[in-house]
Amino acid sequence: MNLLALETATTEAGAAVIRDGAVLAVARVGPTRRHTEVLFGLITEVLEASQCQLQDVTVLACDIGPGLFTGLRVGVSTAQGLGLALGIDVASVTSLEALAASCGVEGPRTALIDARRGEVFLQHFTGPATAPVATCSPIVVAPEDFGAHLEANAVVVGDGAHRYWEVLHDVHGITPFAAPAQPPVEAIGLLGWARATTGGAHSVETLRPLYLRDADATSNFTLRQSLR
Repeated sequence: MNLLALETATTEAGAAVIRDGAVLAVARVGPTRRHTEVLFGLITEVLEASQCQLQDVTVLACDIGPGLFTGLRVGVSTAQGLGLALGIDVASVTSLEALAASCGVEGPRTALIDARRGEVFLQHFTGPATAPVATCSPIVVAPEDFGAHLEANAVVVGDGAHRYWEVLHDVHGITPFAAPAQPPVEAIGLLGWARATTGGAHSVETLRPLYLRDADATSNFTLRQSLR
């Protein structure tokens, strides 16, 4: 089984090929806001590196967010197009669980993704290092409210932790984990592989981004309307 993984939910764009549970090739570009322009080049690169043809791909894995709105749409629409063209299914993986699966820590850990607008996307996990188990739903939190949502002894990982390092360290006494800052595409692939081999893949027609809040353009329009 050949799996093609796509990551465009954050400031990185990435692609990876997983075969029989092993990472064969990885390519990424970051930081970038040009996900559309670079993604197909990355797909071509990993297919060539793994000596795999596009028609040999039997399942997809896609980061569905939360993250950057434009990037999310690029990844999801690309997965939908490829899945429909190839007649294959997709395994959905969130950017938060990919972070939790790639920090190399077992037990309690918290993934934080910079959501812009002075907020982060946050979710708690536990369980094995490479198979995180969510202990709550993903939420949007402002740094001044961290105290109500941080778990004792949890490792904190992600670019949201890096962005608010001083708040976490100076106010709450937590030293954020150094890496990774972004969800690695190979983690998307390996989690997707585990999901696909246990019946967790689904039709690309049902693939949807996980936004958690309105897009910036929608929020800005609503604000302008309220000020009139």
